[in-house]
Amino acid sequence: KIESYEELKHTVLIDLGMDGIEPITLEDIANSAAISSRECLRCFNLCLRETPIEYLTKYRINMAKEFLKKSKTLEILLIEGIAILFTNLI
Repeated sequence: KIESYEELKHTVLIDLGMDGIEPITLEDIANSAAISSRECLRCFNLCLRETPIEYLTKYRINMAKEFLKKSKTLEILLIEGIAILFTNLI
């Protein structure tokens, strides 16, 4: 059972695999913390003033922003996409 906010946060971020690929439900979060869905909501609202899903969504968006800032992949894809577009127009 989760004993503190830090443990709950750890469960959400680490134990559930924050890769952003698989959808995560409130029940998944609650089950991984060995608490009820209602208790999970209560804990998040008390500590963070948001639901677990809101927290998870914000976390994933921030991680994606950081990835894009550090990655040249998007820039390369855009350049290649533009080149392909112009090649097909000629």
